[in-house]
Amino acid sequence: MTDLSKYEGHTPGPWDAEGPDGFGDYNIVQRGTNPAIAAVVSNLREPEIIAEDARLIADAPAILEYARELEARNAELVQALVEAAKKIDEQYDPDMGWCPMGPSQKEVFAKIKSALSRAKGEEA
Repeated sequence: MTDLSKYEGHTPGPWDAEGPDGFGDYNIVQRGTNPAIAAVVSNLREPEIIAEDARLIADAPAILEYARELEARNAELVQALVEAAKKIDEQYDPDMGWCPMGPSQKEVFAKIKSALSRAKGEEA
């Protein structure tokens, strides 16, 4: 997983892609301001690709905010899975080899372990 804290302190969004200029380049600017934050230089590449790259860079603050929201939601889901695993463990009857919620304990824990691994970005 990417450490999103390394993006603290960037120029606040929203950003816009302005251009192309006479050379086919785009400037990335903070909306309502003029100084460029970044530039997408054409280097004789396809104009459509340059425009898409500029739009992607301009959307970086919104994408970062969405990633932070997903990271927070993922943490909530991981915690819910941990709590569910604890409840299942509390209800497990070792003499009967199953938990009253339905599937065998082995299946339940395998599914929870897999879900936790995926939620943490690890291999399942």
